[in-house]
Amino acid sequence: MLAKFYVMFNLNQNNMIEKQLINNIALILAAGVSNRLPGKLPKQYLDVGGRSLLRMTIDAFRCHPNINNVKVVINKNHQDLYKNTVKDLKILPPTLGGDTRQKSVKLGLDSIEEINPSHVLIHDGARPLVSSEIINRVLEKLHVANGVIPVLPVNDTIKKGINEASPSPIDRSDLWRIQTPQGFNFRMILDAHRSNELVEITDDSILFEKFGKSCTPITGSEENIKITNQNDLIWLKRILSSNKLLKVATGYDVHRLGAGKGIRLSGITIPSEKSLIATSDGDVVLHAITDAILGALSAGDIGHYFPPDDETWKNVDSTVFLEKSLEIMRARQGYISHIDVTIVCEEPRISPYRKEMIDRLSSLLDISLDCVSIKATTTDGLGLSFKDQGIGAIATVSISIADIHPQL
Repeated sequence: MLAKFYVMFNLNQNNMIEKQLINNIALILAAGVSNRLPGKLPKQYLDVGGRSLLRMTIDAFRCHPNINNVKVVINKNHQDLYKNTVKDLKILPPTLGGDTRQKSVKLGLDSIEEINPSHVLIHDGARPLVSSEIINRVLEKLHVANGVIPVLPVNDTIKKGINEASPSPIDRSDLWRIQTPQGFNFRMILDAHRSNELVEITDDSILFEKFGKSCTPITGSEENIKITNQNDLIWLKRILSSNKLLKVATGYDVHRLGAGKGIRLSGITIPSEKSLIATSDGDVVLHAITDAILGALSAGDIGHYFPPDDETWKNVDSTVFLEKSLEIMRARQGYISHIDVTIVCEEPRISPYRKEMIDRLSSLLDISLDCVSIKATTTDGLGLSFKDQGIGAIATVSISIADIHPQL
């Protein structure tokens, strides 16, 4: 029977507890030392386009709607690097790996046994371009199979013994390249690893088959590359560069002022005897940013995901709304390159709080301080009229987003 766990939500400033059944967990392997790629940093922590390879990989799974949680297996010597990579991400705590890939997988599987998911997707931390389409195909096939592996045909001519006088050609018609994520029935792959601890195997599907189980192939992707050497890293950068789109959109929000105990703007509270009147905490800046991100992604607006007449969102912290838009963006391998906000109000004065606002937005959006701009203006008594009537915000967001075509 599947185990149940509880997820804590800090909504309405109360500790609301929601029961959730975990079905699918992504197990990401990042315990290697990357001997084939020169440099001070292990390859999984190399920065490419503003994020590490490992962070890109984690985001691909944690933002997928059918992945319930993510567990990462790391090297015991990389704990500080990992902590800096994930920051405040809401994923399962990491597990320390072993001295081989097989041992690391087993330790990772052992660490989620108490959760007892239906399925586990085992993925290489150095495959950052895994697409939601591949994840979908693995999960869909797991409804009818105990093991699923993405594969690609071998297109090049293959020869054996190339240094011999007469190299032997190999029939490539039934040769396949195996990728990850590989999906498995959790109990079966756990039992397979526990039954084959003395066998040294570098691929989970092979071990699964030694355990007497079969794996169903699905179509993989040429862009789902594993970074192992410098050439792979160059190829990755080319893919990201050639497939990058720049999306720009604007969001706008305005709320009336009323009696209260502080005004929420940009994720901070400005001392005041007033508050913004709204279903949530009324943070017009975060609302405008959320709508701008959703607009850039052609993903609707804030009301589509959080209806204003739904009492669930009464007095909720607006960072909940922002995080939803960021999840959608990250699922498409996107990241914010710049944000510009104009706050429209007569009061309060924004300048004393501008630095704190920029710091907070930088943290919330996971971008550098020099990529955040906050300005303020008034309407000279027009538009929002009268001095204390309301506050508005206009946000313009620039998003760099990967345009990945997994079938190419």
